[in-house]
Amino acid sequence: MQNFEQFDTNDDSVVTASPKRATDDPVRFDGSIAERENDIEGNWEEIVGELMDHDLGEALDIGDTGDAVIDREDAVEALVEADDEHIDATTQWEATAVLEFLGHENIVELEDDAVTILRSFDDIAETEYTAMYNNWAAMFDTCIDRIEVAEERVEEARQRFENRREETTSSADVNPQQRKRELKQEIAQLVDGQSPEELDDGERQRVQNLRKQFYFYQSIDEIRDIDVPNVADRVQELAQVMERFSVMRDVMAERRDQFRQLAMGEAVYPESLIELADQYNEFLSSMSDTFSPADKMQDEDLGDFIEDIDAGMSDENIEAFDESAEAVSNEVDDEGLNVQ
Repeated sequence: MQNFEQFDTNDDSVVTASPKRATDDPVRFDGSIAERENDIEGNWEEIVGELMDHDLGEALDIGDTGDAVIDREDAVEALVEADDEHIDATTQWEATAVLEFLGHENIVELEDDAVTILRSFDDIAETEYTAMYNNWAAMFDTCIDRIEVAEERVEEARQRFENRREETTSSADVNPQQRKRELKQEIAQLVDGQSPEELDDGERQRVQNLRKQFYFYQSIDEIRDIDVPNVADRVQELAQVMERFSVMRDVMAERRDQFRQLAMGEAVYPESLIELADQYNEFLSSMSDTFSPADKMQDEDLGDFIEDIDAGMSDENIEAFDESAEAVSNEVDDEGLNVQ
């Protein structure tokens, strides 16, 4: 875009983006996207959140330096698909105008095909991109939203585990080990000390039937001994995941608010007025042919200044004590001592 013209209409801020080529159509959109709400939250945070939500963990690359960069085409696509009241970009041309306006307002940095959404917060103060403090807040908000969605899914899974476990929990009425003992006793009574050769056909058949039943319960007992993962362990693991999500969400909310407070400090700090006060002080000092505070700060060593302050305080304390003692003495002389 060639330039951006911002004006108010019906108490609403509107921006008209004029294209570089006369054959292209200008774009008009909500200008409040570059403003702050109550000096704390930037209206553009939701837009930045849309960019991050579109590519967080995918095309959005947060490097070791703390910078987060997204491809310009991906950013335009994200703005077209965004569901935000401040964005009414239905075409890539309109989305491009909004994106370039954010770059014009130093909310994002545009360079060739890259859009820098975040800078290392240690470096932001040294640049004109102080609005990126709010971008960090938006990043934490986006992560919080994703955590809350994940929390809901984990809680649903935990509830399903609990419900299904209650529905499918059953136990066998027969104790295999007890049945094996009973079968062994029955076989022993039937054999009654005889060898297999001494058993008649009927006794042999009954022993074989009991033996087969014994082996059946033996196999069942071994099946029950197989180690099957306990669903209760999975439920406990899900509860631990929920706890971790909760802690991360709280920490991110804390950091988000800290960045917003930092952004507010940068936005409302009256640096120009403070500089103006210093300039007036310099002007008055030059008129009165005396030193300026800035010159004195530069000329006098801090250690010497502190020593002078300490010595002055000691002298003032001694003088104050002498004055107090003299006042008491005068009061005694005026009223006299009443000694019985």
